[in-house]
Amino acid sequence: MLRAPLGKRVWFLGSTLCWEGDDGAVDRLPWPGELPMSYRAVGHGMQVWSRSGRSWFDLTTRRPITNGKDGEGAFFVRGTMLYEGRNNRTWWRRDATGEPVAIAALHGCQVLGLFDDDQLLCRRQNGKDTLQLFLWHVAKDEVLPITVPSALRAAGSVGVIAPMHEYGSLLARDPAGRIWFSANNGHRYDQWLLDAATLAMRPAWASERDASASFRLLQWLGADAVLVSEGAKILRVDLTTGARTVLFPRPN
Repeated sequence: MLRAPLGKRVWFLGSTLCWEGDDGAVDRLPWPGELPMSYRAVGHGMQVWSRSGRSWFDLTTRRPITNGKDGEGAFFVRGTMLYEGRNNRTWWRRDATGEPVAIAALHGCQVLGLFDDDQLLCRRQNGKDTLQLFLWHVAKDEVLPITVPSALRAAGSVGVIAPMHEYGSLLARDPAGRIWFSANNGHRYDQWLLDAATLAMRPAWASERDASASFRLLQWLGADAVLVSEGAKILRVDLTTGARTVLFPRPN
């Protein structure tokens, strides 16, 4: 789902880009130039692919971006474009004159996504037991650390997950307002929950599968249950009791 600041929905209608307005109104803008073949949300913006190549569009200022495209990735936050350099995960922004300025707080980081209209959720990990998670406020250039449990710090790799790998402008939250993480612990993947209100983290459950098997979060079934696939199985997992019910293949 594409969203501009204040949660305003954005969508394509043919060759027109539409913004949700006030009182049910819809703001429309004919797409400037060649229509995209595909696109994905990057915060309050889009990364766009067309026959001419890759470009970006800012959903706040409602304009295409013609500079800053030398990076590997980009995010938009309230009209500010942040883009990743080609080496060492260095992130940049442009000042009032258009000159690139390195963002010290994001050096060596992976930006996981837009936490809210003002902050990015970020990850830094340079080896075993070095995982850091934090929020970075773009306008204030302030870092808010998130306490990472020791069991999660020991994971080989950690990333956010969403049902069916679907990601929108904001990081997906379950019905209880939590952001989900999947952590590779060598022989299995474990799931962790970040409470978006308190920033407290806790484990959801430990997967019983081998790390080489496929895993997918399929659907949140309310605040206390989830539908997942592990290898060839589809399971319902109760987050309160940890009970795992195999829905497929059906038992004989």
